[in-house]
Order: sequence, then C-alpha cells, then structure tokens
Amino acid sequence: MLERDGEIIHILASNCPLTEGPVKCRLDWERRYDLMQQHCGQHILSAALDKLFGAATVGFHLTEEHTQIDLAIEELTEAMIKEAEALANLAVHSPARICVHFPDAAALAEMPLRKPPTVADGIRIVEVEDFDWSPCCGTHPGCAAEVGLIKIIRVEKVKKQSRVEFLCGQRAMQDYDAKNRLLLELSAMLSIGTDEIPAQISRLQDTNKQAKKELQEVREKLLRHEADQLLAESADPETDLHIVSRVFPDRPTDELRLLAGFICAYPSAAAILAGTAGDSAHIILARSKDLDIHMGEICKQVAPFVAGRGGGSPQMAQCGGNDLSGLPQAL
Repeated sequence: MLERDGEIIHILASNCPLTEGPVKCRLDWERRYDLMQQHCGQHILSAALDKLFGAATVGFHLTEEHTQIDLAIEELTEAMIKEAEALANLAVHSPARICVHFPDAAALAEMPLRKPPTVADGIRIVEVEDFDWSPCCGTHPGCAAEVGLIKIIRVEKVKKQSRVEFLCGQRAMQDYDAKNRLLLELSAMLSIGTDEIPAQISRLQDTNKQAKKELQEVREKLLRHEADQLLAESADPETDLHIVSRVFPDRPTDELRLLAGFICAYPSAAAILAGTAGDSAHIILARSKDLDIHMGEICKQVAPFVAGRGGGSPQMAQCGGNDLSGLPQAL
C-alpha cells in the first residue's frame, strides 16, 4: 500500500482480473489487530523510556516478525530495561482509553506532546489516557488493555544509540509458548528441572572442553608417532636428508599442517604433504630450520599445477586448487 497525490493505492500480491470501477475489499483483521497491538505497544514503551530516562525514540521498525525502536541513549542497563518494561505494562494493565484528536493550533499548543508533529496540516494526535500524547497516523486499539502484554526481548547498542526489540499481545504469547516448549524439551533431555538448565549446560561445556583438550593431546601423540614412522621410511643414508612426500585422501588441512610441523621438528627434514577432497587438492610444504629453502616461493610455483594459489613463510607454506589431475606433477 502506498499514497500518491493524496490517493491510497493498494498493490496486489499477484495478478488478479479486475473490472473497471469500484471493488469490494476485505480487511485481514487478524493481521491488522496484530499490527495495532505492536504499534500501540510502541507508543506506550517509548513513553515509559522517555518518562524514566529521557530516552527519546528516534526510529521505529515494525515488520511481520519483530518491532524495534531506536533510542537516543547510548546505554540501557538491565535494571533500566526492567523498570521501563514494568512501567509500560502498568499502563497496559490500566483501564486507559486510546483517544484520537484532530486539534486546531490552539488546542495543539495545550497538549503535552512527547514529540512535535512533522506535518503542518491535518495533524492527528493519539492519546493513551494519562500516559502519552503523540502525533500518529497509524491504527490503534480502543484501550491500552488490548495491547495485552509488552515484553522486551533484546537490547543492542547501535553506534551511539540503543535498539530495543520487543513483542506485544499475541506475538508475546507465541514467543512465550515457543520458549517454554524449548525449556521443557531441554528439561526432558537432561532429566533436570528447568531452573537447573543453565548450571547443567555450564557443566556440559566444561566436560566438552576437557574432552576436546584430551582428544587433541591424543591426536598430537598419534601424529608425532606417524611423523617418526615417515621420517624412518624416508631417511637417505647418503645425504642425511629426510624428504617425506605423501598424498592423504580426505585428510583435513589442519591435521596435515600439524604432521608437517612434527616432521620438520627434526633436523634436515622436509615435508610435502597433500590432501584431497573430491576434485580439489591442498598441499603443505614445510622444512626444518637448518635447511635454506623458501617454501613460500616454492609453493607459488607449485600452485598453478592444481589450478590454485598459495604462499607462506620460508619455513612453511600451503596452496590449494580444484584440479586434482595436476597433483602428481605438482609433487
């Protein structure tokens, strides 16, 4: 829907055969009422934040999923958020009427507006009885109680402002239902009460962290043993060099880097390790500190064979590409 030259134009979601002349339209009341709840809730929450902290609303975003306001305040603490939410819901739980006024200039001057109007003619003021007066052309319910509930779900800092995301009415209930269902599912999975979930997750995270640490230690131990075997197999008795060149199907790059590092911890050692995944290849080049070879430069020369790019330091480099057929020539 848009306004053009004083006329309201409705844009249809799809092609619809219409005859010239008047047509009958039906309002999607469920959607309209939802938007009315969100919009009125915004007026009330904005007023609460302005009354308590002088935080003026400078932006308003209403979509099918969320409602957000941007506030001219850099920080909102958790205590401030709770206080504003409580005051807003106090207004919602009151019998306050929602009234619409079309004042003349004299009447407008007497109204305690939260913000000045942005137009000069046809000014429409929406009043939340005993709580807020604001210029507005939007739709609202007949009383504050119809908003049902205002729940702030997220606050984030955006530059030097604060963005508050909240839900009103049926949206707030749906959000509560979804989160309550999630808590009950987690409670059943963990065989604990819902109030014990945070502590249990913390314990599971600690256990997982320790398990990862132990797994990494075992992994490195196995890689060191593998490096010893590869060095023994590649020893050249005439030159005392150890050049390990291997292709490992479906082996991750980070593992090959570790293995190359363990190999080149020994003197006079070089590692040329390739891993494959589908039609692509990745190559790790490494050498021990006592060898005078620039692996980064070699890697740049090798990369085109696998239709890729690469580089690195004098001691270790890597490259990769998507032409597996060139891997033997690259090695």
